[in-house]
Amino acid sequence: MSDQWHLLQDGQQYGPYTGEQLVEFAADGRVVRESMLWAEGMEEWVPASQVEGLFPPEPAPAPVATYTPGGTPPPWMRGGAAPVAAARPAGMTGPGSTGMMAGRARMLMHAAPGEDYPQTDTKSAWFGLLVALLGGGGGVLVLLLGLIGSGTIKLEGKAGGEHILLVLLIIASIVAIIVAWVVQLVYLARLWGALGYSNPRTTPGNAIGLMFVPLYNLYWIFVAIHGLAQDWNRVTRQHPNLMHAPKLNEGMFLTYCFGCVLFPPLALVLWFPVMAQICKAINFMAYRPAHHPGFFNVR
Repeated sequence: MSDQWHLLQDGQQYGPYTGEQLVEFAADGRVVRESMLWAEGMEEWVPASQVEGLFPPEPAPAPVATYTPGGTPPPWMRGGAAPVAAARPAGMTGPGSTGMMAGRARMLMHAAPGEDYPQTDTKSAWFGLLVALLGGGGGVLVLLLGLIGSGTIKLEGKAGGEHILLVLLIIASIVAIIVAWVVQLVYLARLWGALGYSNPRTTPGNAIGLMFVPLYNLYWIFVAIHGLAQDWNRVTRQHPNLMHAPKLNEGMFLTYCFGCVLFPPLALVLWFPVMAQICKAINFMAYRPAHHPGFFNVR
């Protein structure tokens, strides 16, 4: 396997990575079989599934016990015990788990300023998905409502089928906006989780959960979003292997919070650059090399 691999993620190229680092990414789920990879000498990008040695070979299916009349019955038909699946240790949910044992390990680990920041199990983010959901869904919804409000689309003159199509378009747009909002919360929690070794001001659960508390959320949004920018910049300045991390614009994050509280149209405009920076920070943590502190090359 080549030692100069590049990864294509969300329209950006990351790398180069060694073969060993790609194997780690594949084991953690950060590189999947559909991820696109390229190395010098290759004519085009190829799916990760075509890179030999990156994924373990798929196990052959277990033979199915059968019983032919007149033959020897299998043990379970003679009163023996049926096969039992191997049990997982308590607290583990699978390879690369972020379950109870992983959470306890993180609580016991702390990176002091000046030390290298530990490797995290941060999953990547896809800013293009957010743009497609909010930009597409919101744009279609505003267009339809505008046409209806201006009288360009007259509801009373529409046939039954046209009414149904219009309603379905409006429902699909609203669903896309809701999904974009949910994905945004997932990404916020994901970046807060990446700061778990550095005494952040809050946890991912509190950062998201307290934004649902009426009235209190008018204050909490400044902690969950503007505080995220402050903590991220502090952590990336304190640890040598994070010095090249992209910084978050604290002024823009603060303005976005004020917009959410006082002037939602301003927040809607700033939402796109704010989430773009959050996604870039998440992808830095997801794809930073594990064995080369301070090095992260994005072309």
